[in-house]
Amino acid sequence: MKPPWHFWVTAIFALIWYANGAYDYILTKTENAEYFAQLTPIHIAYLKALPVWAGMAWALAVWGGVGGAILLLLRLRFAGVVFGVALLGVVGKLVYGFGLSEVVILAVLGPFATTFTLAIVLIPSGLWIYARQMTKARILQ
Repeated sequence: MKPPWHFWVTAIFALIWYANGAYDYILTKTENAEYFAQLTPIHIAYLKALPVWAGMAWALAVWGGVGGAILLLLRLRFAGVVFGVALLGVVGKLVYGFGLSEVVILAVLGPFATTFTLAIVLIPSGLWIYARQMTKARILQ
């Protein structure tokens, strides 16, 4: 079945969204000097204090999202499952950031935090739902 026009818009948006997350993840994990120079000391402290499990949740969120976006572009039905795994990673990272971290994520992100946090939850949720709907509509095989 031929995908509707919004399918390609959504798939490309998903890839761009998660590519930005992957870029952030790589620069953070490699402690890129130029990237870290743009961060506040509290943000750097938050990132360096990240426990292994929260780092794994972050990796699942980012790389699961990249994988889901690629699978969506390839029109493969496993995109929904992989976006679901990415969403679980997002939830895990937010549980740490809002509940278990000594540095509250709101202090790290500042006034931008509420909007960005909503996007971090709503976009992966929407992509997971969208991929499942595309599977049901037989757009994804």
